[in-house]
Amino acid sequence: MSKHFTKILAIVMVLATLVTMFAVPASAAGYYMACTIYYKDEAGNQVATTKTFSMNAADTTAQNKQYASPSVAGYSLKNSSDAYVTYLMMDKSFGSSHYTREGSATYTVYYVKNVSSSIYYNYASGGTASATKTVTGKPGNSFTVTSPTITGYTPNKSSVTGTYGSGGHVVTYYEKSYTITYNANGGSGAPASQTKKYFSTLALSSATPIRTGYTFKGWATSSSATTASYQPGGSYSTNASATLYAVWAKNKYTISFNANGGSGAPSSQTKTYGLDLTLSSTKPTRSGYTFKGWGTSSSSTTASY
Repeated sequence: MSKHFTKILAIVMVLATLVTMFAVPASAAGYYMACTIYYKDEAGNQVATTKTFSMNAADTTAQNKQYASPSVAGYSLKNSSDAYVTYLMMDKSFGSSHYTREGSATYTVYYVKNVSSSIYYNYASGGTASATKTVTGKPGNSFTVTSPTITGYTPNKSSVTGTYGSGGHVVTYYEKSYTITYNANGGSGAPASQTKKYFSTLALSSATPIRTGYTFKGWATSSSATTASYQPGGSYSTNASATLYAVWAKNKYTISFNANGGSGAPSSQTKTYGLDLTLSSTKPTRSGYTFKGWGTSSSSTTASY
């Protein structure tokens, strides 16, 4: 009876031990994993040093730890989501036995070879305006490159947008130009507009406008100017568009008095166009005659003024 009891007790103890082993949670016992991250191109060639590490798979902090994918010269990540790799992203392999609490995990980060596009900068008149710009990046990704500034020129594209690997792009530079417009400013016959080029001095039109009762004095950049800044046929060197307004001066006329056989005629007076003139009140004299007024002919018999 004692021997049977001893055997039964031994069996119970073994069973209790096994139950205890299987009842221990993984988080308490740990599950150690050998992890490997490979870095390859699309052909399967290694492009960066393989990363290996071990971790406890039951540790949530370790599960979420991020491992940055290395930068590889001449390559870009095939998938941007692979910039960081965590244990949760990896393919796992566990031991077949419950007694073996270890396994392995692997992940492959793929890279694609970068491609280039070229941008050429030319003058419209011929020749290279700026050095060729080459941009390199992931195939299919887009790029935008601002066109360089060149004094005196305007590019036909302020920037170039394309995708890496696309064909050559050309930016053409044209010499800057400015429009000079003429305004008769109350007169008529203003010259046609002219174009001023950045690197050239413009010879202004020699044509002149006309205006009844006025004398043309030249051109100015203000419609109210009383003195001229530019003359017909003169030079214009400012690199800016402008409207040139005619500068006018009212005509003046001399009114002379002739005693016409008498004496004491008034001094001459000046009449300005558009303004009434009050004639001198001085009267000439002539022996035997009565002064009747003024006429515009020496033989007049009636006075006009």
